[in-house]
Amino acid sequence: GTVAGMISLVNVDVENRSAEVGILQVLPPCRSRGLATKVGRLLVWYGFLPASRGGIGLARMEWHVASGNGASGNVARKLGFKEIGLLKYERLLKDGIKRGKVGNGRPSPPDSPEGDLWR
Repeated sequence: GTVAGMISLVNVDVENRSAEVGILQVLPPCRSRGLATKVGRLLVWYGFLPASRGGIGLARMEWHVASGNGASGNVARKLGFKEIGLLKYERLLKDGIKRGKVGNGRPSPPDSPEGDLWR
């Protein structure tokens, strides 16, 4: 009966039957119990379960992990996701410094406004 966190699929492409694991957040009182792995396993199972059996019927699922987020990477590996590359500038965090965000630790690309961060 208590909310422990959330997980989502984003960038769902129905035609190509693909999606990306979006937010996986476990609230602090519920961490270190294996919940991220358990709920991630359930989401992967449901995502790949054929639509004819009540699932989503995906053919491909992606998990993008910020370079500084070791916990997320650990969960992804436990669930069988494999590293296939490094995107240096995948997502812009507009005014990220002011909003308390964490970037990828790299200098921003040329002509980036002061205060923007990248993941």
